[in-house]
Amino acid sequence: MNSILRPNAYFPDMTQFQKMAASGAIVWPGDGSLTTNPIHGADMGAVCVEAASPCHQEIDAGGPSLFLQRTVHAIIKPLKARIADMLDFVIAINEIDNAAPCYGEHHMKDFFEESGGKNVSEK
Repeated sequence: MNSILRPNAYFPDMTQFQKMAASGAIVWPGDGSLTTNPIHGADMGAVCVEAASPCHQEIDAGGPSLFLQRTVHAIIKPLKARIADMLDFVIAINEIDNAAPCYGEHHMKDFFEESGGKNVSEK
């Protein structure tokens, strides 16, 4: 049997909002009242280990911190960005309530603070 794992977003995915913040604006289709809880890769790894079983499972997974989409910008540090590169991403994640059951111990706020303002999506 196989398991299906559905993380709603990873921390590095959220660095796209850093790019938008650097331009001075974060574009939110809708009112930003939907929720999301991105998960750290290490926490998702633990979910994968737990899912390794002989029975079929479907697991939605999110990090331990739940955010309204409109409050994500409050915890990010501005960096270089172009809004045009982000429109597809922003529109897609704002069309659904993107919260999943909470797993792990890594918080997105800490992730952004530890990145020291550098864009971790650009290697």
